[in-house]
Amino acid sequence: MDVGPQNIPVFHDYDDALAYAKKVGKPLFLDFTGKACVNCRQMEINVWSNPEVNSLMKNDFVVAALYVDYRKKLPEDEQFISAYSGKKIRTEGQKWSDFQISKYGTNSQPYYVLIDHNEKELNKPRAFNLDTKAYKAWLEEGLSQFN
Repeated sequence: MDVGPQNIPVFHDYDDALAYAKKVGKPLFLDFTGKACVNCRQMEINVWSNPEVNSLMKNDFVVAALYVDYRKKLPEDEQFISAYSGKKIRTEGQKWSDFQISKYGTNSQPYYVLIDHNEKELNKPRAFNLDTKAYKAWLEEGLSQFN
């Protein structure tokens, strides 16, 4: 686990984050993001900085920040041919991008998904939208579906 934007603890691996979410009894917050994603930074600066949103994200969710443009090479035994695109997946970013598009049907960032321990969506995923009140309400809706 690392310290992410706005001092929110984040995982960078889906499986590790899901295992930890199960261990601590919290829903999983998937943050499909990119190092070069301007709208992602805008969300982090303008929405995640809100004290109520920040508190919910820090205390009530396990956050997985999955960078779709991370160029770190995957070990040979983790590289694979995408069932979605038929292309060889060689980097961590390609892995998360392929996961996002094959599982959620979109490849835009930021893209936020709240899921339970069975990997079921708790509510409708969200994309870029700087409406802090709506974001907070979305987090609360996901949390209440989880509980």
